[in-house]
Amino acid sequence: MFSRFIDLFRRQYNMSKPARRGESIGDVIEIALEGQWPGDFQRNDGVLWVNAPTNHIRRLFRLHAMKGMTFSLCWGISVDFVPCLKSKGLSWKRTAKTARFDLCIDPIDMSGSIPRWCSFDNNEGDRRIGKVALAVHKAAKADWSKLNTLKDVADCFENRSKMDFQRFSLDNYVQTDIAWGLILIALGEREKGEHRLSAFCEKFEIAPDNVILAKARSLAISIAEG
Repeated sequence: MFSRFIDLFRRQYNMSKPARRGESIGDVIEIALEGQWPGDFQRNDGVLWVNAPTNHIRRLFRLHAMKGMTFSLCWGISVDFVPCLKSKGLSWKRTAKTARFDLCIDPIDMSGSIPRWCSFDNNEGDRRIGKVALAVHKAAKADWSKLNTLKDVADCFENRSKMDFQRFSLDNYVQTDIAWGLILIALGEREKGEHRLSAFCEKFEIAPDNVILAKARSLAISIAEG
């Protein structure tokens, strides 16, 4: 925590400049990344960009507010047949408007502090914000290019489960076990997939025979069966 404070202090936040809200910063990012998106992306809620699904996979790019005066950017994927956990239980996220991260790739997880290359203060100029957006988008495209199939996503989960993180690991992300489990089932690895789903249900007190989970499992099985 102290290192994050020092990191923020070093930015020398300019109190004389007015702060901007996320949607306003999103407008700057939208302009900076015009013509850069790989495929048909649309902007949702001002701070999230989502594309149409290919092989059940949507690519996500998000601006999010950190504690204090900082915004950062992260990216990842959403899988259409994987439901998401909300406060009232499981729900579907099968459209661009409802898409949520199943796999989130956040540079802060690796560093433990907020890297300058992927973040900016809430009152920085358009040029600086645009420069960061382009740098993060380049990193996102490099990862997206490796996540074209469900097998690619499963392999990514496996690889990231073996990585050392300074902040959040896969275990800290709510969607990890349900997404990884259903993807494994869709790949024909039923036993491994069910093990992941059982871990998810136990951790979040979801009934194994939950109607939405049962439907998602059925969809995954039908994908495996072709």
